[in-house]
Amino acid sequence: MLEAFVDQNSFFWELFITSMMFAFVFQRRSRYALRLAVSFALGLIVSMLIPTQPELGASLPPMSRILLYSLYPRYVILFLVCFSAVRFCLDCSPWEAVFATVSGYCIQHIIYKTYDCLNEAVILLTSVETARYLIYAISRFIIAHAFFALYWFLYVKKLKSLGGFKINNKYMVVLAVVAVSAANMLNAIFYTMYVTYPNESVRPLFLIVYAAFPLLVCFLCLFALLDSTYGATTSANLLISQSLYDKTRAQYEISKQNADRINIKYHDLKRFLENSTYSREASRDIRHAVEQYEALPKTGNNAVNIVLSEYLGEMKAEGIEFRSNINAEPLGFMHGTDIYSFLSNLLSNAIEYLKTDENAERYIALDIVKSGEMVKIRQENAVSAPITVDRESGLPQTTKADRENHGFGVKSMTEVVSKYGGNILFDSKGGKFTVVALIPIP
Repeated sequence: MLEAFVDQNSFFWELFITSMMFAFVFQRRSRYALRLAVSFALGLIVSMLIPTQPELGASLPPMSRILLYSLYPRYVILFLVCFSAVRFCLDCSPWEAVFATVSGYCIQHIIYKTYDCLNEAVILLTSVETARYLIYAISRFIIAHAFFALYWFLYVKKLKSLGGFKINNKYMVVLAVVAVSAANMLNAIFYTMYVTYPNESVRPLFLIVYAAFPLLVCFLCLFALLDSTYGATTSANLLISQSLYDKTRAQYEISKQNADRINIKYHDLKRFLENSTYSREASRDIRHAVEQYEALPKTGNNAVNIVLSEYLGEMKAEGIEFRSNINAEPLGFMHGTDIYSFLSNLLSNAIEYLKTDENAERYIALDIVKSGEMVKIRQENAVSAPITVDRESGLPQTTKADRENHGFGVKSMTEVVSKYGGNILFDSKGGKFTVVALIPIP
């Protein structure tokens, strides 16, 4: 009874597991656990209602039997069930859902072929039915979970590292669907011929083809899907990162020139006031204007001064209190563009969040201090709800709706810290979101 239940439903739950591994790649929809449970329950019911093979009369001609077996729609229906589950549970496009499901189908078929061939070997090795079932059940469990682990580390994890990807080659996805569908049909043909072919000497050939052909097709499809998507997305991300860096460098140069002009004007006006003969009222008004320039931050690092001068006004306009403890002199070994890029992304992300979260306390705290042989940069802002931080990558998930075109600010920050051999940590606890970067001083 148990063996029959496993045989009846193994295809569904293996495909369901491999498809749902993409929950680590795509954003999960609200009430994900409930959606997942409902999807699995409905899929299991469908799987149990559809027989594994059609009931065909014994008088049916062999070729008609082969054709009907190859066109039996059970696996197509279960494929569509898993595709619908991916769409229902995960925030992804139809193309991304097809990508996840066809990739899952490939690895499921590899699992099935591996333990099916093992089953044939066990039958040849022993005729004791109890021992045969025991060996088959244990090996089936081990094989399935071994391939799940390989699929995660070699395939899903690589896509997860991209932080989100686009299907750049939709033709490749279509080709993979066609290829695995054709492989499934041919698989049924080869197996039927293996079972029914009268010539005993030829039957082993059908068994070899039955095992080898689908495995080859599935491995090739998996490789093609991963290679095309990973390579294209990595290249696209690199171009975007380079473009953002070029814009940041240009913006830093402009800001630097503006700051230099302001400093020159400040000193000129200060000297002018010292030697002026204006009335007391006029001198007071001019001095008040000059004092605004004198109030610009002086942290011991010009790049830090420039960033703060740009964002302090915006924070004041938004009613955000700025709390600071900054001694930026130890940052002198870093290039000004890198400091500007890191701090501008750090502060702009915090400001953008506080603009959208009306329930959070409106403050941003920034500390830059020397700690031993390290420079410690710590930024903190209040959050009304915890921000999800990925356990593996350690990076926060963007709260913006357009996830495909955001997240590069955080990546830019991690790249800057990594460039100087440092580490960065994101944390969201106790109603606070904190970023801590430790950079060794050379």
